[in-house]
Amino acid sequence: MAYNICIAVVYLFELLISYIFFNQVSELKKDKKLTLFIGIICFGTAMVLNIAFSTIWLNFITFFLANCILSVLCFELKLKQAVFYSVVLDIASTATEYITIFIVSVVSGEDVAYTENQYSALLLNALICKTLYFFICLLLTRFIKKNSSITKVPVTFYLYPLAVVAVLLFLWNIYTTYDLTDALKICVSFISAMLLLSTIILFISYRNNMERENKLLILEQDVVKAETDKIYYQILEKQNENLMIYAHDTKKHLSAIRNLNDNTQINQYLMQMADDLEEYSRVNSSGNHSLDVIISKYVTESVIKKVEFTYDTRLANLSEVDIFDLVSILGNVLDNALEAAEKSKAKYIQLYTDYRNNFDIIVVKNSCDTEPVSSNNILKTTKANTNLHGLGLKSLKKTLKKYKGDYSWEYDKSNKEFTTTIMIQREIKL
Repeated sequence: MAYNICIAVVYLFELLISYIFFNQVSELKKDKKLTLFIGIICFGTAMVLNIAFSTIWLNFITFFLANCILSVLCFELKLKQAVFYSVVLDIASTATEYITIFIVSVVSGEDVAYTENQYSALLLNALICKTLYFFICLLLTRFIKKNSSITKVPVTFYLYPLAVVAVLLFLWNIYTTYDLTDALKICVSFISAMLLLSTIILFISYRNNMERENKLLILEQDVVKAETDKIYYQILEKQNENLMIYAHDTKKHLSAIRNLNDNTQINQYLMQMADDLEEYSRVNSSGNHSLDVIISKYVTESVIKKVEFTYDTRLANLSEVDIFDLVSILGNVLDNALEAAEKSKAKYIQLYTDYRNNFDIIVVKNSCDTEPVSSNNILKTTKANTNLHGLGLKSLKKTLKKYKGDYSWEYDKSNKEFTTTIMIQREIKL
């Protein structure tokens, strides 16, 4: 029974280390709790087989399969990557076992084989091994994700697991040098397990804190950007208003000049200028100046990027939405739409609004040649650093909650068209 408990503790630490490793080199595609549950099944099965048929090669194979299945089912890894990383972990785990045996033998001056029936000593030896294994896994993740600065562990962090290894070796020396009671042996083993667990918890906490800090920093940058955009749109709106007045007055002056002129060619030239001014001054007139300016901005950007932009906002002008929130909502959606449309062959964006059941509806359709990556119907960013990107839609969803709204998306493979539908509840006025 005691031996089985020792083995269970070892496999639990191996599961936690594998979880940390794969979470560093890839992204989760399932819930954390579900991932750990699947991991418990995989490593639990390996543990049962190890207890029933304890052979070196079987342990090697079951450990490989447990890591491989966990990484394929729960992380964004291709099969080849999962196999490669699982083999690397298997080799690292086996190597640290032999390294630990050697180090322990040198430190204690005893052959560790004599501890086969001394379960607390076996556990202590295994904890030294797994602490060293965890240290090697951290080094591996540093090289694999050497270009990432988000969850990159500082060099000073590696001193902690090394210190834990040193302490465990010191405890092992005490264990083998002095004639300890059974209670003290259990106490030493328990302290050793807590030291390794604290190392793992420290790393997980550090990683989670770094992710939260970076996401908070990006959200703060998004807020600053939205505020800047709001000011920009206000300035642009004022400029457009002045230009409209100027264009209107200029058309009147051209008409007066044409009436006073008898030269046919000059009249034709003046008429062409008037038509050009008419076309220039024709902007979206939804009744919501903020919406008109935002659309005008993206119409201009679409022309520059050779993307056809069509719109119809007559049925709902979104006048109840604060300009700050309107910039956030339309900005996030249209930025993504413009980026996808520019890279596509068809190159088009369609925007229209509607009103249904006390909800303003915004529908944005755009050409999109590449099918979006999603997990559980949640869009995944295609940018290199997933921690720094992909927060636009999260910001959109957060903004929509203020208006008891929501959004949905769908992708038409046959037409290569991406559609975003946004619902914003109108305030019921009594």
